[in-house]
Amino acid sequence: MHIRLRGKTYIVGRKAKAAYRAKMLGGLRNLARAASKKERVTNPIDLNKEFEQLFAIMGAEDSPFGQTDMSPRDRIIAVTSFMAELMRWCITIKMAYSRGGWPSQTGLDGIFEGTAPLSTFADRIRFCAAFGLLSPDIRGDLGTLKDIRNELAHSFTIWTWNDPWLAEKAKSLILKFPIRDSDYKHTIEHRVMCSSWSIVIVLLHIGIYLTEQQRVMSEHSGAVNKKALDVLRDSFRKMGFPEEIIPPDTFGEKTL
Repeated sequence: MHIRLRGKTYIVGRKAKAAYRAKMLGGLRNLARAASKKERVTNPIDLNKEFEQLFAIMGAEDSPFGQTDMSPRDRIIAVTSFMAELMRWCITIKMAYSRGGWPSQTGLDGIFEGTAPLSTFADRIRFCAAFGLLSPDIRGDLGTLKDIRNELAHSFTIWTWNDPWLAEKAKSLILKFPIRDSDYKHTIEHRVMCSSWSIVIVLLHIGIYLTEQQRVMSEHSGAVNKKALDVLRDSFRKMGFPEEIIPPDTFGEKTL
């Protein structure tokens, strides 16, 4: 597939995928090494493997991003399901440091699978938005795609890309990643995929950003803890607490 960005045409192929993969896997390995020092679990998740699987889906011949002849229902469900997996992956990385180490696969199943709190596409959108991972434009388009997905998935209608309701919903999509018009047969389909490509690339970037953010935080966790302890001790003094109950300098190293 050809993508035009900043006046240049790019081919989303092996080299682009390899670059993303190398960057992300490097970050994940750093994150895994740092997290493993904090907590070990009996059945840890393998984010490296999951990331490889996500790219395998994007690069497959029957990928919803590569096929040019799919019904609205098939394409919308496939593409939004892929976005849901990317959000699950980003949330998992975010959780790793919030809880002080890798969650187990069993723990994640209790969050993401079945009727769990983050099992649906809508739940994951709300969670990522609440943690500031999604810009308003991304959040808005995800909401529109969610509405389209729900309507198409739970309707007996045989949908086409010329349907007036679908066309009206597609008009509200904000993101317009520059994909060639010839890559998709229908104008509405092209509009949906311009937004979908934007969201997928942003979610991939968020994953890379989170791994780098957590790596930096891990490297400087001692300094961060010391600064927090200094503020706490200073606040105790300002409130007039006796010196003997103010946390000592080593308090953070032993308990935080």
